[in-house]
Amino acid sequence: INSGITWTTMVSGISDHLFSSCFTDENTGFAVGWNGAILKTTTAWDTWSLQSSLTTNNLYSVNFIDSSNGIAVGENGTIIKTINSGINWNVQISGTTTDLRSVFFTDTNTGYAVGYWGTILKTYNAGINWFTLLSGTTNTLFSIFFTSSNTGYAVGENGTILKTYNSGDTWSELTSGTIYWLHSIYFINDTTGFAVGEHGTILKTSDSGTSWIFLTSNSDISLSSIFFYNENIGYAVGINGTILKTINSGSDWITQSSGTSNSISSIYFTDENTGYAFGVNGIILKTITGGEITELQKTKRIINNISIFPNPSNGDFSINLIDSYQANYSIYVYNIIGTMIYKKDDTSYSEFPININLKENSNGIYLIHLFNENESFFERIIINK
Repeated sequence: INSGITWTTMVSGISDHLFSSCFTDENTGFAVGWNGAILKTTTAWDTWSLQSSLTTNNLYSVNFIDSSNGIAVGENGTIIKTINSGINWNVQISGTTTDLRSVFFTDTNTGYAVGYWGTILKTYNAGINWFTLLSGTTNTLFSIFFTSSNTGYAVGENGTILKTYNSGDTWSELTSGTIYWLHSIYFINDTTGFAVGEHGTILKTSDSGTSWIFLTSNSDISLSSIFFYNENIGYAVGINGTILKTINSGSDWITQSSGTSNSISSIYFTDENTGYAFGVNGIILKTITGGEITELQKTKRIINNISIFPNPSNGDFSINLIDSYQANYSIYVYNIIGTMIYKKDDTSYSEFPININLKENSNGIYLIHLFNENESFFERIIINK
């Protein structure tokens, strides 16, 4: 049970740090991270599968232009591209060995990547060829965002904020008012944008970057990423499992309970209530309530309501629910690498205890996930035949 924690841990199947995420629709999403890791889901919940990226370099950012075409960038100037929704990825020639930390496309053909030493690259042909732009800074740039085909922003070390009015031909430095490193930038329209960084820093502009004000985050935690679903609702995430939410365009920020101490590097919402967070040790979190506690969840008991017998088992065991919400449940079982090996939906509370036979599977540790829209339970079972 969430017990006030409305972010549920999903099974990623990897332990690599996940840095960036992107969804192309409500069900299809991607996350990238260390050692060339690329995860994909097409079910918005069930499973995340590891894709072949053809690189072992760390990947720091992913951006999809449409449902088929995507770009990921990373360590040592790595740029990889897919034209078939992540089924295959091909390495592109970036022309640099500098780490690239962020990528953003303004249309099917035109995209930008930023990274160490003030590096800014641009492509005119959907990522096939890349050209170096003059940024005017040697500070590392961590994030880039465009509000139109002409106007874009990049943020980085020492409070750096850059702006272009002419599709990257020239860049000018804006006055941020801080020397703290800025890790992420996001605009909700042409004039209003946010940047987050070290020591809980959250900046806001309402005049297209001409001036920036400091918002009160009530946190000294380093923030890694910011995302807004609409003009009012936004989220910022950071180290030690930090998730902050605003419902008034940044005027106030409330800390949510993520249920983890793992640092979070990326957050993405597909609708007002459904969101995902990604971070250290391959952690993936999901909420279906906008990270908030519903009235029903406030009455839940703070105990583990799953009974599994026997455990360890020879593969034949039963699952029972005790003192739980009387509704229908889904039962999913995953192996140690995150592959779903058993699935049963619409299981009535009255059907418990449920007998499950996994004798055809090998010895090892398996993860059982019981859930519905109000509750989520996880438990492990050991199969030893």
